[in-house]
Amino acid sequence: MAGRDVKLLTITGFDHVNMKDAADRLGMSLETAYKQRQRAKVRFVKYLAARPGTR
Repeated sequence: MAGRDVKLLTITGFDHVNMKDAADRLGMSLETAYKQRQRAKVRFVKYLAARPGTR
C-alpha cells in the first residue's frame, strides 16, 4: 500500500478525522479521498486476510 493510502486510512479510521479535513490535509479533493479510501480499505482487508494466522 502506498503511504498516502495508509495515512488516509489512519487519520479517518483511527484518528477520527472527517473525510473533508482528511482530504484537505492530504491535498486532494473530497471525491478523490472517498474513492481512494474505498480502494485502500479493500486492499488492506485483502492484505490482512492473506497473512498467516489471521483466521
